Amino acid sequence: CTMIDEEDSLEYNEKKIFVGNLPFTIQPEDLEQLFRKFGEVIGVNIRKDRSTDKPKGFAFVTFDSEESASSAIATLNGHSLHGRILTVKKAALRGSGKLTGESEDTSWKTVPSTKSKGGKKSDGKVKSKTAQRTWENWAGPIK
Repeated sequence: CTMIDEEDSLEYNEKKIFVGNLPFTIQPEDLEQLFRKFGEVIGVNIRKDRSTDKPKGFAFVTFDSEESASSAIATLNGHSLHGRILTVKKAALRGSGKLTGESEDTSWKTVPSTKSKGGKKSDGKVKSKTAQRTWENWAGPIK
């Protein structure tokens, strides 16, 4: 098993799973040992806080096959590890809040602020091209 760098761990693929609610003392070797009974583990990435370098409590594990990933999810989701109940599921695209193929529900999104940089001015005109694109991504084309 190799450590996967942060850039590689951000890419989506069907062989990658998310493992949440990990003990903060977990090591990559511990995760590899836990998951290798489901198939060959290609890499483990335990996410760390950039400023403190302490684990965030979740990781990504990448397998050599989709079947191995699916088997690990089915078996280990809800499994107890060092007194913590694991959340194991397919990894989602970064920042998407969803798995590939799911319909996009944007009802949770916040309206871009019109008081700060970007958004609309009080006269209804857009402050900048960037703000216009942001607003259009959220609310649709400005008429």
